[in-house]
Amino acid sequence: MYEFRDAVGADFEFLYELLYSTMEDYYVQTFGAWDEAVERGFLADSLEQYRYQVIAVSSIPIGCWARQYSNESIFLAEMQILPEHQRKGHGRRLLQLLLAEALRLDVNVHLEVLTANHGARALYERLGFVVTDSTDTHYQMCWWPDQGPAARSS
Repeated sequence: MYEFRDAVGADFEFLYELLYSTMEDYYVQTFGAWDEAVERGFLADSLEQYRYQVIAVSSIPIGCWARQYSNESIFLAEMQILPEHQRKGHGRRLLQLLLAEALRLDVNVHLEVLTANHGARALYERLGFVVTDSTDTHYQMCWWPDQGPAARSS
């Protein structure tokens, strides 16, 4: 169902518009404003640090994710779905693919989510993630392989 391809330089504007369309409201709630120059710089830095993939359905880009792998864990640095493709189960199914991979590798999955993004936190919790720490702006969340049924449910 999903097609994944590594993001390239030509994807920068798509990835920026995706970031803006999915996160601007949460950034304003959290930080008071959206600063385009800062966010473009953050995205450019993130593209160098993490493996970004464009996610498509029937060759139509619907979002992206960025992951970083180690021997102990997978860090989900970003996962964004275009607003017109949200609330259709894509986030849940993509996370289930990631959790199935983590289960196969016997590693945990961790991530951060803005405290203002209640919908994302609820999705993560439904799949078995738990809050392990928090700041004024973010929740750190983790999923462990012994929570495997969440990865296997369809």
